Amino acid sequence: MQRDQNDLLMMGKLVLLSALLVLAPKLLCGQELFVCYVKGEPQLSGKSIKVGDKIREDESSTLKFKSRDDFAIVVSATKGRCIISPQQAAASENHLWVLIKDNLVPCKRTNSLYTRSVTDAKDVRDYLYDGRIALADSMKIPLNDDYVSQHKRNYFLITYRTKQDSVVKKFMFNPKSPFIVITKALWESDGQKIESSQAHGMKLLFHDGEWKMDVPLMNLQITSLDDVGIRKSMKLMYDNLNDFFKKDQEAVYHDMTAHILEYYGQINDDSARRYINSIAKSVRK
Repeated sequence: MQRDQNDLLMMGKLVLLSALLVLAPKLLCGQELFVCYVKGEPQLSGKSIKVGDKIREDESSTLKFKSRDDFAIVVSATKGRCIISPQQAAASENHLWVLIKDNLVPCKRTNSLYTRSVTDAKDVRDYLYDGRIALADSMKIPLNDDYVSQHKRNYFLITYRTKQDSVVKKFMFNPKSPFIVITKALWESDGQKIESSQAHGMKLLFHDGEWKMDVPLMNLQITSLDDVGIRKSMKLMYDNLNDFFKKDQEAVYHDMTAHILEYYGQINDDSARRYINSIAKSVRK
């Protein structure tokens, strides 16, 4: 009997030791983080990090930045969204070195999002304010009476350049429904699909039908949320935030929408919900 108890005790110790041997490298390596947004070209071990990369907040992992304006957004199931920034780093040989574990700051989580209702704005420029748009399936932009009542042949144009071509898109509207709606067709030219990152010099113009002239309104920066790299980052974000918020879907939606608004631009609330729901479905497959 005593021998059997000793054998069981020894087996228990062996199981515990095996578990420790498996977990020890992970504990020593620190928390695993997924890169979901990068500004600039921060480097880890001499290589630029990119969306989808895994990094760790261990005792020695260090990122090298070229500018204090650069940063990386990372996400994990235990820490949520965090920013790594060289704002407080000391410069060395024209570079800024940042120890990940000491510079991992949770992203701000506000109680209210600044997606704008189409009834809030009095003018297209007021609604878009800085010209940044995050385009998922569509973007609905309100028009005030000045545009609608002037002339029945009024319309809007969005123009941009690629390396191969100049693209002009025309947006008509119905005075009874004073909106222009931007869709994914923006990224098509002569039957070819265009990555939003390839579009440069984008502008919004108003065509005055009475004077037959195009009036520049503002510069635009429209980002397609379906671009491969962005969609990949959103899947990583959803997967980790779903664990971080313990499957509270409204909290996940809130945090992901805050990320979209801050780093990509204005988005309609209903469009954001449809987009994040599509991300959720693709993650669950």
